[in-house]
Parts: sequence; C-alpha cells; structure tokens
Amino acid sequence: MGVFDHLYEKVKHWGRWQVVANREDADLMLLTTDTNQVVGAIASASGGPYSATATAVPIMSMPRFLIVVDAHTSEELLRVSCERRLSAGYTAGVLVNRVRKRIEAK
Repeated sequence: MGVFDHLYEKVKHWGRWQVVANREDADLMLLTTDTNQVVGAIASASGGPYSATATAVPIMSMPRFLIVVDAHTSEELLRVSCERRLSAGYTAGVLVNRVRKRIEAK
C-alpha cells in the first residue's frame, strides 16, 4: 500500500470528518499529489597515476501533498506537505497531523 492508500484510515481515525463515497455528498475534498526532484548530488573520486574512479549519487526531494478543497467551489482551503518517509503509513500520518494542527489551531 502506498501513502495515499493510508490516508483514508488516518482521516477516519482522526474522527473530525465523515468520509463519503460520492462527491455530491461532500462538503470538502481531500486531494493528494506528489513530486520527485533531484535537488543536488554527492560526488567522490579517487585515483592513482594510471586510473581513476568517480561516483555521483543524486540527492532527491520527494514531497507528498495533502490539499483540502471546498467541494462546491473547488477553492483550495489548505495545503500541507512533507517529505516521503520510510513507511507509507507514517507519511500519511504526518500529512493528516499537519492538517489537524492547522485546523485545530484556529
């Protein structure tokens, strides 16, 4: 299961919103997206008088986004993101907790 598969269980566990199957029954929509980008590289090289070896490893940024949208106007209400974690369930939990903190802080 991927991060976005875990979001349903995390939102349901939070208990603030009721999850519905039809868009027509919803007041809010939760949209998800991700992106992967190379943001740099680490390189090393070694050599002697007759040969050399070099290695370059890309540094990746892999943020995941959770966006809260008004279902009737399609207006974006809130957007949170976090870098991909080792566990998809953990990443989903971080996203939902960030939404939760922003909403409950108001």
